[in-house]
Order: sequence, then structure tokens, then C-alpha cells
Amino acid sequence: MRIDPYPLAHGVNELPHAPHASNAGRFRDAVDRARSATPSEATPLPETWSADDVRAFEVFAEANRRTESGGTATFSTLRTTAGPAHRASFGVAQLSIREHLERLARESDARLESFGTSRTEVDAMRARGDAAEAFYHLVVDGRDLGASAAQLGLEASEAAQAEALAASGDANALRAALGDRFTRRTGLPASALDALVRTRVLRDPAIRDAFRAQYEADHAAPFDPMHRDASAMVETVRHLVLAHPELEPVLGAMGGDDPARTSVAHYLGVGDSAENLLGWHARAASSAVGPERLEGLLARIDDTTSRAREVADFEHALRAVAAVSDLEGGARVATLARIGRIFHGAPTRAREALFEDGRLDRPRCRTRAELDALLDEMRSGRRWSDARLAGHVAEVVAERGRS
Repeated sequence: MRIDPYPLAHGVNELPHAPHASNAGRFRDAVDRARSATPSEATPLPETWSADDVRAFEVFAEANRRTESGGTATFSTLRTTAGPAHRASFGVAQLSIREHLERLARESDARLESFGTSRTEVDAMRARGDAAEAFYHLVVDGRDLGASAAQLGLEASEAAQAEALAASGDANALRAALGDRFTRRTGLPASALDALVRTRVLRDPAIRDAFRAQYEADHAAPFDPMHRDASAMVETVRHLVLAHPELEPVLGAMGGDDPARTSVAHYLGVGDSAENLLGWHARAASSAVGPERLEGLLARIDDTTSRAREVADFEHALRAVAAVSDLEGGARVATLARIGRIFHGAPTRAREALFEDGRLDRPRCRTRAELDALLDEMRSGRRWSDARLAGHVAEVVAERGRS
């Protein structure tokens, strides 16, 4: 897991699964073969970029990959309630499986055929993943209820009833009401609705408060998302489950081991459950083609998806500093990398903060001091990741200086 303070139905195959440690070498070899067998169609760099911009982009892209994954295409290690094998993200830039599927949908039919898939399969994976997200909103977090109900073909009264049943914890009644539709739309068994209902506990303010209180009692210090200690988080979750047994099924769904406890602590302590939602998207998407096929597709599209996202992130960073006149040299490279990484992790938040009215032609900052202050405010609670990125930027700059 990037502990980054700010990162079966009817015979249908399930996963995509993160490989067991004993199979990690075999998996990496398979990924390398798939990547090498795939024709490269890298996103071209904008012609408006200067030579200095291109060099700064290369530093950002490499440093960001080292920060995200160590530069190796792999699955995220953060567990989700979709199951210990169902991770939200994959690749050198740790982009969501949903984003990889969106990228596949933009490819030509000929290129999809070279990957061993088709537009029909890609559309099926995306449709199942999107349906799983809609059910997640309906059952777990209550977001976008109108849009989710419409996507699932539910009347407003049916959506309200489903939300009420989930809130009451009546998984049996929820399965009776929506089980067939859930299976038909997501490819997952109706029993998976039970796991979604149980997931609600991770969003319970009382449980989150209990985690923080237990952590402080255990370690004589408040939980600090900026400086997290996995072993301390594991210890606290062990104690918390004793006082709140409703967490036990959730912990079991994630695997019941220490990585699962660390993941539970992440969701309760940091309060960001986006990866959990995306794990359900991944599980449903994989039901359309099976785990091995999906792994192969992810490996083949990863370079393309990662490069396209990195170019977009860096272009936004360039626009954000366009009006800053006193930013040059190494400071400019480091600042562009920092902004690019913020866009990588939180694009909507970054756009709203760095541009007036969210318009890319209206950057807010005119001086380096203004920009640094705004970035510090935005990254509050995520300095650990900034420190790692800064270290990797320095590494890459030094390596390129020696070459």
C-alpha cells in the first residue's frame, strides 16, 4: 500500500488479483513479457513545450513513478472490502483499473485486437465496473444517488428503499429487492451486497472517532496522517475490533491479516475510502473476462495510460506556473514535479485550488512565494509523499547530470 497520507456470478470468473508474494516474480516476468510484446503508442509531448519543459517533464515522470510504485508495474497493496485480491490500482504510476479501462476504450479496434481483446469486451468490463460503483454509492456512501439510481434503472422510491435497507443493515431484504439486478449488472453474486452493507462501518463517524481515541490510548500520541506507523496502526486495529466486533467481518473480507488491519486503519484514520470504491469497480470489471485476461490487458496498456496521464498532469502544472515570473532552474523543476503529483492524486482539487474558477487559462499565483504557500496549504496532511517525491526528484536530476 502506498501509505501516503494523501494514492461470481453463475460461473463467471472473479478477480483481478494481486499476486501472492510467492508468485510475485512470476507475475513480474509475465508483466514484462506483456509490455515488451505490446507496440508502443506513447502520447506525444505538446509542441508548445520548450526543451527545458521536456527535461522537467522527464524528471517529473520518473520521480512520480518511483514514488508511486518504485518504478515497477504492480498492483496497489491497499486492501479493499471487495476482497483481499481486488485492488484499486495497477501499474508504474498506480492508476486506477477504471482509468486503464477508460484508456483501452480510446484505442482503435486494431490495437485492441493486438491486445487479444475487443471493443465488446472492453465495454462489458467498463459497464460492470460502473454498475458496481453505482451500487456502492447507493448502499455504502450515499453519493450521487440520483445519477446512480438512473444508471441502474431504479425509480427514486426504489433507490430510497435500498438506501434505507442498507442503513438499517438488512442485507437479506436488500438482496431480495436488488439481488437479481445486482448480479445482472455487475456480474457478481447477490451475496456481495452483504459485503457492501458491512462496508458502511468504515464510514461511521463514531467508529472513526473510536479509532483515533484508541490510537492515542495505545501510543500516547494522536494519530497523525502525515507520519504513519503501520505497526502502530495494526496494534490499534487489533484492540479496536475487540471493542467493536462489527469490524470483524470487514477485516475478514480484506484477508484478516496485518495488511488488512493496516488497510482498515487507513480508511478509519485518514478517512479516504476512494480506493475501496475502486476495488469494487475492479472486481466487477474482471468478472467479464477473468483475472488472467485482465492482468494481461493491464500490463499491455499500462505504458500508454501512464504516459498519457503524466503528460496531462504536467501540462496542468505548466499552466499553473505560467504567470509566475520568479521561478527558474532547479526550483522550477521541483515545483513542476510537485504540482504534477498533486494533479496525479487529486486532479479536481488541484484545478479548483490553482486556477480561478477552475479555468486553466486563469492561474491564481503570480509569485513563487504565493505558489509555495498555496501548495503547502493544499498538501497539508500529505507531506510524507512530498518528501518522498522531493527525494526522487533529486535522485533523477543527479542521475541525469552524470549521464
